[in-house]
Amino acid sequence: VVLTPMVATILMVSGIGLAIGAALLLAYFLLLLVSVSLGGIFAGAVLSRYFDGEVTLSLKWALLGTVVLALALFIPYVGLLIIAFVGLIIIGGIASMLYTRICA
Repeated sequence: VVLTPMVATILMVSGIGLAIGAALLLAYFLLLLVSVSLGGIFAGAVLSRYFDGEVTLSLKWALLGTVVLALALFIPYVGLLIIAFVGLIIIGGIASMLYTRICA
């Protein structure tokens, strides 16, 4: 996650890897966009498990999770760490799911 923009930049500067670097950078930004979008759903699932005792995926919990993550951004320093932590969990889940689908 951290090295991807640097590797893409090195590939694009080399000239030979321009198309690969551009595709890698596009995939990276799409992955970040998807992780932010799914972060609210993940937070809602965690909140539903905490309050209801079971994981319930519904619009109510997804909206509540999104609101909680949006409110977390107002906490200086800690809010960004919470968002980064949730984003890394989502990216790890996406990578794990893709790995099992490709290798299975």
